[in-house]
Amino acid sequence: MYWHGELNGKDRKYHLNKTKECYEQGIRLLHIFDEEIETKPQIVLSKLSNVLGLISNKIYARNCVIKEVDNKTKKEFLINNHIQGDTKDKIRLGLYHKDELVSLITFASRKITKGKSTWEITRFVSKIGHQVVGGFSKLFKYFVKNYDHKRIVTFADLRWSSYNHLETVYNKNGFIYESHTSPSYWYFFKSQNNKKYHRFTFRKDLLVKEGFDPNKTEWEIMQERGFDRIWDCGNIKFVYET
Repeated sequence: MYWHGELNGKDRKYHLNKTKECYEQGIRLLHIFDEEIETKPQIVLSKLSNVLGLISNKIYARNCVIKEVDNKTKKEFLINNHIQGDTKDKIRLGLYHKDELVSLITFASRKITKGKSTWEITRFVSKIGHQVVGGFSKLFKYFVKNYDHKRIVTFADLRWSSYNHLETVYNKNGFIYESHTSPSYWYFFKSQNNKKYHRFTFRKDLLVKEGFDPNKTEWEIMQERGFDRIWDCGNIKFVYET
């Protein structure tokens, strides 16, 4: 992260522009933080293997059954298999193959409009080292059929996803492309560049409450504290409406 931080010249759009330029040359570029490689090597390896088509353990969703998943099981599964770990959610659906959880999707409620709910898909992941063919489609169709909804949104992380929204699993399942969102950032200590911190931890209002100069920007304060920041590539936002 050190060499790709903003203080080393990698500004807000650097990684996004690089991804776009590679795509235009027929190259799919992935961005992996060194923190992820150090703390979640098996998850990173599994994701790379999946992108390269090297996963041999294939399970077909038609041979699986859908069950609701309890919070404890969900948390453990996400920590062990998803690059972003656990998340807050309200609905958790899993695919079970021979009584083993092999794929999971989670939904969080965002708002209710005229008695109908707007949901966000907060996580979808399969067990590392496995490809569950048709897994997303089966779980998503089950949700649409059995749960009240008006609008479902989800985001594809452009550090890992194809830049072309037509090549995503969401497009193949009836989602409509809405936008490419702006890149976001994480902070990290310049002297400890293998751990990143979410930007919300260092909002300016919180920094001011801690006694820092209210006349300075969040970024100015954080630099004085010895932090740099690294930008991602943004996301692709998709919407499914009924």
